[in-house]
Amino acid sequence: DYTSAAMEWEKSFLDTVKQFADDHSGQFKVAYMAERSIEDELQREQSSDIPIIIVSYAAMFIYISVSLGPIHPLRHRVLLAFAGVLVVAASIVFSVGMLALIGVKASLFISEVIPFLTLAIGVDNMFLIVSRVDGCRGDMSAALAGVGGSVTLASLCEALAFFLGALTDMPAIRALCLFAGTAVLADWILQLTVFAACIHLSWLPRSENPPSKAIRGINIGLYIIMS
Repeated sequence: DYTSAAMEWEKSFLDTVKQFADDHSGQFKVAYMAERSIEDELQREQSSDIPIIIVSYAAMFIYISVSLGPIHPLRHRVLLAFAGVLVVAASIVFSVGMLALIGVKASLFISEVIPFLTLAIGVDNMFLIVSRVDGCRGDMSAALAGVGGSVTLASLCEALAFFLGALTDMPAIRALCLFAGTAVLADWILQLTVFAACIHLSWLPRSENPPSKAIRGINIGLYIIMS
């Protein structure tokens, strides 16, 4: 494979020149570059941003856990908040996988922006759904009938705005808009299905039609953890 051989040669060249520059730093100021230098720098920057993304998601997770319900040793909503963050992460994974399948490549800019953008939109919808379900005392049909329209309209408008942005001739902006629009659509579907199901599980033990005795113990445990 000529490409792999060329990449290895460039790596050896960069290492050799870097060592020479370090050994003679007091005598020479060496500037050097190879064709793979830009790609190596992008990968290095991307790796350095991973801790920032992890800390940001952890901070958002703590904020959601505190805001979704009362601070109570048995009635907190830690796992419900965790489920909401996982739904957002799953929508990003779906977006990256689906677009990679059709040949749209991700870039450093996309990996830095999309997680925070999707998380901000997803958390907003998450609070709307949970607040409506709490107001309806766990009646999921009434809650989704009341808030589903607004969540759907907002998500579709946001996705449409991103897809319209993909009409630009700039490749980086086009890819960003495609990834963002796909992630917003995936997040909308997962929140009205998976996340709504998690909320329903947290309300089962205190609903008007409690579950049978065979599964009541499991549901009580889910209620303690997720509500």
